[in-house]
Parts: sequence; C-alpha cells; structure tokens
Amino acid sequence: MKTPHAKLLVLATAAAVLGSLIAGLSWAFAGSGGLTPTVPNPSWLVLSSTRDGLSKLQDSAGPYSMRPDGSRLTALLDKTHQLYPLTVSADGSTIAYSDGEYDNQSVYVSRADGTGLRRVVHFPSDERFIKSVALSPDGKELALATEDGNENRRVFVVDADGNDRRDLGRAADPDWSPDGRKLVLATGRGCVVVNEPFGGGPAAHIRGKCRVPKWSPDGKQVVFETRGGCKVVVPGAPTDWFSRLEQRLQGGGRAHLGPKCASPGWSPDGRWIAYETGHGLWVSRPDGRDARRLAPASDVTETPYAWSPDSTRIALGHFMLTLAGETIRLSVGADFGCECSGPESAPVWSANGERLALVGRTGEDPAQIWSVRADGSGLKRLTSAGVNELVGLARVAPARSPVGPPAWSERVLGPTVLETRAPIGLISADGGRVAYIPGTTANDCEHVSIWTPARGSIERVWQRLPAPCQDDVLADGESLFELALADSFIGWSEVYLCGNSGCGSELTIAALPKGNSVGGADDDGTDYGNESHAYYGPVAHGAIFASPDVGIRVALPGGKMRRCKPGRDEYTSVDGHWIAAYRHRVPDALPPNIVVLDENCAAVRVFRLGEVQQALLDGKRLIVVRNGELEAHDVRSGALELQRPLPAGYALVDVSRGIALLRQKKTILLLRLADGRSFSLEPVRGPVLAEIEPTGLYYAYTTADGHGRLQLVPRSELERRLR
Repeated sequence: MKTPHAKLLVLATAAAVLGSLIAGLSWAFAGSGGLTPTVPNPSWLVLSSTRDGLSKLQDSAGPYSMRPDGSRLTALLDKTHQLYPLTVSADGSTIAYSDGEYDNQSVYVSRADGTGLRRVVHFPSDERFIKSVALSPDGKELALATEDGNENRRVFVVDADGNDRRDLGRAADPDWSPDGRKLVLATGRGCVVVNEPFGGGPAAHIRGKCRVPKWSPDGKQVVFETRGGCKVVVPGAPTDWFSRLEQRLQGGGRAHLGPKCASPGWSPDGRWIAYETGHGLWVSRPDGRDARRLAPASDVTETPYAWSPDSTRIALGHFMLTLAGETIRLSVGADFGCECSGPESAPVWSANGERLALVGRTGEDPAQIWSVRADGSGLKRLTSAGVNELVGLARVAPARSPVGPPAWSERVLGPTVLETRAPIGLISADGGRVAYIPGTTANDCEHVSIWTPARGSIERVWQRLPAPCQDDVLADGESLFELALADSFIGWSEVYLCGNSGCGSELTIAALPKGNSVGGADDDGTDYGNESHAYYGPVAHGAIFASPDVGIRVALPGGKMRRCKPGRDEYTSVDGHWIAAYRHRVPDALPPNIVVLDENCAAVRVFRLGEVQQALLDGKRLIVVRNGELEAHDVRSGALELQRPLPAGYALVDVSRGIALLRQKKTILLLRLADGRSFSLEPVRGPVLAEIEPTGLYYAYTTADGHGRLQLVPRSELERRLR
C-alpha cells in the first residue's frame, strides 16, 4: 500500500533517533546477557503506529512504547489526545508531540511514561508552521524550526513547561550541543552558535553556505552541508595571533569531505563521519583523511543510517556495513524477505551492538518494527498491525496498561459461518475454500483473505497485516474490483491512482500458499476517461488461472507453471482441464463464438450460437443462456442435451454438477437442470454475492447491524432441499 511521507515526520524522526545515537543512547535488549544500558533503567522503544486507527486530526499515527523484545506494547496517551510523537530527548526523559503528521501549529510534551502532557507552544495557522522540533538533551527545552506562509524561517527556544519563549531570529536546522548549553543554527549567511540562555547574539559564526549543522560527540566541532560537499569546523576564532596564522595556513580551520557529501553523521567516538554521495555511503576522518565507500554503490539518499555503539559498523536500510568493507544483508531468515528499513526511521542499536531494532516491510504489508542480530540472523517481527515508525528511546515504562489485540476485522463464528466487521465486496470460491474482500474499517483497509471452513481458518493473502487505509483511492473501500481463486493461484485487480484522464489499475497474480506475486498486468487508465479504468476479467479454478491480459497459466507439480496465450479470447469460465472463452470475430460487430480450450490452449470445440448472454462450463457440458433459455451442450460432440426456460428476472451466476445458481437482486435461486426443481434464499440485506462448488453454496450478504456475513451451505443440504 502507498504511504504519504511528511517533511515533518522525516526531519523530526531522523533527527531524534540519530541525535539519540550520537548521544550514546542504546537499550538493554532482553536476553542479551545482562547488558548495562547507558541511560538509567532499561530502555523502552518509542514508536508511532496506526494499529488502533488513524487520528481524526490529519490522519496521523499515535504514540506507543514497548520493550525491546516487542512485549508490553502500550499507548502512551488516552484516546482523547490524538497526537503524533516527534522526538525523544537524549536522556530518554521527555517526549515531544505534534497535533498532526504534517505541517502543524502546536507542540506538546510529556514525561517518557506518557504522564504530564501539556501544550508547550501554539502558532495560529495564518502566522507560522512548525517544521521540526529538537529537544534539549535533558528534555527541559525545545528548539522549534518554523516557517511562515512566505517560507520565511525562524527558530524559537521555549522551556518544556511552555514558558520563556525566545526568538532566535531567521534561521533553521537547530542542533543542541551534547551538554545542552549551545545551539548551532543555519542562517542565510552561514551558521551561528548561540549560548544559553539564548537571549543574546551569536557566540560564533561559520561563514559561507551552511545547512544541517551537527555537533560532534565532544561538542568541539561541527559538520555541515555546504556548496560542493560537507565541511567540518571548530566554531569560534582563535584568540592569539599565532593560532590565527596557523589556522589560515591549514586552510581556514575547515576540513572538506566528499564533493557530493550530504547527510553527514558523527560516529559515537567522534573519530569518523559518515555521509551520502548519491553513489553509496562513505566514511572519512573528520579532517577528510581515510575516505572510503562502504557500499552499496547506489543512491542511498534519504535512507536513514545508524552507527554501532563501538563506531565500527553502520546499519543502512537492510544492510550492515563495516569499516573493514564487509556488507551483511539484514533480511536473512525472513519468510518473505524484510525490506528494512523504511525511509523515515533510523535503526536503533542494542547496548552491546549485537542487535538492531529497525523498520521493515514484507512485500506490500504495512511497515512493522523488527529486531535482528547484527550478522543478519535471528530476524523477529516485534509489531503486527498498523503502519509503524521508530521515534526514539524512553528510560521509563509507560504509565498506562498494555493494549489488547487490534479490533477484529473478520472472524469465524462456526463451521459454516464467517463474519466481517464491514460488508464483503467480492467472493471467489474454489472447492473447499473461498476468497473474499472485506470492506474498509477504521483500523483495517480492505484486503484479500481466504476462508477454509473445514479447518476453521482464515488466511490473509494481501495485505497480510491489518492497517488503516492511507491512500485517497483506498480510503473509500472500493479500490479492489476483481477477484479469482484457484487451487494454486489467486488474482485481484486494484485501482491505484485516479486523474483527469482516467484511473490507473493493475492485476496481481499470486502463487499459493505463500501469496507471492508471480505476475500480472497494469494499465495507466488514459484510454478510459475520468473516473474509469481497465478491467482484466480474471477467471480461475483448480490448477488454472486465466485473464485476457496474461493468458492462461497452469500450475504443474513441483511448483512449476506452464503458460500459453491463444489470442483474442475473453475467458468466462474454468472447470477441470478446460477453459471457456468468447472468441471475438472480425468485424467486432459480429457475435463472438464460444471456444472451449484445453490447458495447452488448444481448441476442443468451437460453438457458433449467435447472441449468448452467459456461458459457463460444468464438467463436460457448456451451460449457456440465450433467447431466455438455459441450454446444456456437450463439449465433445457439440450436441444440445438440455433446454429449460430461464426464470424471469434472474441471471445465471454459476453452475456446478447440474445445479445452476441464479440471482435476482438480493434473492438466490438454486435450480437443478435435470428436473427443474428449485428453492430460493433471501438474506437480510443486499447486495448478495454467491458461488456454487461441489462442496456447496457460498454466499455473502450484509447483516442488519452492517456487518458482513459469509456462509457455506453444504452440498448435502442443497440436495436435500431440492428433493
């Protein structure tokens, strides 16, 4: 699913986590042999999550904390305070929040356990927006980078109790010194250092273009981005003439790093600086010596990284990079691979550097928090719902009780009944199981699941984990519009983007049981006009999946697959080893013929029946609707074997072993073709979805309380009622 990225989230989260790392924060990981953390008391991971739904204010995530092993996940605030966590102070004592994930006007703070929440600052929406927040190392002050409607930037400092707001002038990118007594700021004419109590003028200037300045761990040097790369400088001028001369002879007291340097970050011991170049991650000494590329040799721009506590390794995305040049992939051991980390959260190290907490996703599942050993083994998912991001480390346990499981989206009520919280949009049955798409709820977007009544099991295929919709197209709960289930395949079609010229859409085909994508098709929608999109017409059954855009796919033993594409066919039905299709003729004004193909795309029989409203396979027979009649034709000989009037107002939906499934609005009619016996079902509310299989009738409807209901009527019950 597409998740919007906010500037505030990127700046605040990256600055908070990286600042915590530089300051030496790390946790005592459970089971790590009694490690002593560098902050008082065992640390707790602070994260943002949408597991309990999006806040009503700007659709943002809420604040939580949990132990490093993923236990005791706890909401930091009650539901009346819908705030987004921005950053944690370096000592783990204080958390800052905003009232929205995007540009906001208010900032709040609380103790790290979630108590003592108070609003610190508020700007009217027509006056100024808060772009980023930096907490002082002890959590007692905040530096706020703001911007007005004309993009004029100013930095303010305010006490954590909301008092003593100080205007530091036109500036941006504030960074606290490790002792909390200085701030370095980027201005339009370089960077400046201001000293506590931040009421006077600058104590030092860094001339020339200067942005995103960062203090060294010892508070004596600053690295910053400038024109042509990055530079390191000791702020302030020498006091005696000999030192000033020596500084000029050494190049003005500045060290120049790589020519395309960006996003520089100090190692915890201050002996190295890492930086991006657009062609991988590099490191060098603060004076520019020993520059080397660690890998990967690709663009890693905006991918957060984190130094290990011993300053010998860097975690970057899903790689572990050592100063010796070794590259370790961190996704080893994941069932489907973990694309770690997300673009908004830097990884967080354990105290001994043996484990990492990081953000990653499996396939298209929402981003979760994971833990992994530094050698890439032992991958463990710590969260299992919502979209999650790491924020920082707290030194105390949360005051509230742990959360329970997320609100249910679907559940089995009995051997033949399944319930969904929202109405069901589509179903597709194959033998003893049925795929369905439940509608969107507050904490779970529409998705694809498979119910197997005989086992009482529900398997989510896409997306595998619950999370609220975070895309305008998905939020209306109607983005999935086609569904087809076979024994070895499942396919679904999705609208992913709408514009003035139409809606983009795609068909995904996944192999079962794991649900890994094995192909599909897509269309940008430009040929369909506003609010319209392509249709892919997938049909499936048994070992066969077919769609005009991808042809016919047949599952073979050993996980292999055979493909063929016969041409201008529009598939209507699959049964056994045969596929029924409309074969269009030239010119298109002529009624299409109906062709029955085998699994090698060879024609078994071509029927020239003229205008046909529906054509479905039922074993060795082709059941068609034409001229108000139901007809059964033998596929091998082409002979008409049976003809029966179609009940008025009904349409043929499915057929299995001589029983036709007909539907009229919210009424289902089961008709035995051999003798004409029938009975009907009329659930509480429509629309009604139904398919019939050798195992029985699957049908879905909406209950009086607005929930979805999916039921199986066993074949034996159908036969009994047709006697």
